[in-house]
Amino acid sequence: MKKEQQGKRKKMGGSPKARPRKTRGVAVPDPSAENAGPIVVELPAPISPGDRREAEQFVKVLDANRQISRSAGPLPPGATHQVETDATGSRRLKRKRFSAL
Repeated sequence: MKKEQQGKRKKMGGSPKARPRKTRGVAVPDPSAENAGPIVVELPAPISPGDRREAEQFVKVLDANRQISRSAGPLPPGATHQVETDATGSRRLKRKRFSAL
């Protein structure tokens, strides 16, 4: 490489600054037997009725596959999401880890 080109190299590996996505919390029914009220799921705004139905189905599938932990502390084996209670008392679904199936 020529000396005059050494300082003009493109930087690699850096990610572009992402815009923060606008999200909105949507309450969906908790499908568990110990139903303690709705679970708030974050969805990209604006939200359509189809998005709400999809979120409800997503929570049902996670629950059916035992991937939701409703207790504080470390996740049990197989769980990928945890229900956390925020400062306002809302129960929010948070992804904690990924699962390779």
